[in-house]
Amino acid sequence: MAAELVFITGAAGFLGAHLVNETLKAGYRVRGSVRKEAQAKQLETYFSPYGSMAEFVIVPDITKEEAYDGLLGDVDYIFHSASPLPSGSNDWKKDYVQPAVLGTTTILDAALKVPRIKRVIITSSIVALRPLEGLPPNVPEREINATTITLSPDYPFANPSQAYAGSKILADQATTKFMKTKTPKFSLVTIHPSFIYGRNLLQSSFSELSGTNGYLWRALQDHKPTHSNLSIHVLDVASAHLLALKLMPESDPDMHLNSWSGGIAKFLVSAQPYDWNELGEFVREKYPQVGSNIEGWEVKKAALDTGRAEEILGLKRLRTIEEMVSDVIEQQMEFDDFLESL
Repeated sequence: MAAELVFITGAAGFLGAHLVNETLKAGYRVRGSVRKEAQAKQLETYFSPYGSMAEFVIVPDITKEEAYDGLLGDVDYIFHSASPLPSGSNDWKKDYVQPAVLGTTTILDAALKVPRIKRVIITSSIVALRPLEGLPPNVPEREINATTITLSPDYPFANPSQAYAGSKILADQATTKFMKTKTPKFSLVTIHPSFIYGRNLLQSSFSELSGTNGYLWRALQDHKPTHSNLSIHVLDVASAHLLALKLMPESDPDMHLNSWSGGIAKFLVSAQPYDWNELGEFVREKYPQVGSNIEGWEVKKAALDTGRAEEILGLKRLRTIEEMVSDVIEQQMEFDDFLESL
């Protein structure tokens, strides 16, 4: 009997490649989608030890209605991780909102046509669970906060980070609307990680350092980082997705259609808040050749309720921020061009 097949969008991304890797290790077959031929070839080479268990297809535009035609007929589950990260663009609607929202609704509508699909798991973000202006004092980060958010697609975002947050909010709201109006036979889970760090499977040089790992690297060299002090290891995010495949609806009251989420199982996943000052000291002591300029960062208290992920999903004993930072730094130190950058 053939192993179950998981379709993974954004397979060439930082998280996407780990999802492919961990899903294969768990015994599933994988079909990953990427935008470009070169990405497909890179993944085929990297995952060649898995032979026919892994295949990669090209979907140039994930917002097109026909994007997934002929690709999902034999699929059992979907991981939707493709989404834009903040860039220098200020065309908020074109480059942030539309790719995130249409990228989500397109894969959901495509899944609706395939009775075989049992569950769709969407990689969202912690920022989809809080208003753009932030949470009120003493209100912890938690899933149900999503009910307090109203946001227009035409909102005049102030910067790329805010536009990214807005795109995640709007994509999450589109997911809820889909669930309530189309009542699919498949179940829906959304995973809401904080900043994701860890080893990048596809990075081959220090000059390729980018994405959230790039944010972390730059933050370590700031005197007073403005970066969030909430994060999670990429392998723990991958574990959350795999645990979500096994989630039993009867174990989660939120998966009932009359629940506050409309039947969607939402999970905030994050390690506990950390102190950037202490992290800077850790880096200076363990990696003096890299060092850190962090000093005098104003400690920001953050209340975090990850009880649902721990108790219902079973995501426990997460890796520490020190493990995340060590993985990122030690990978960079392996590259020949790292020494040239010092």
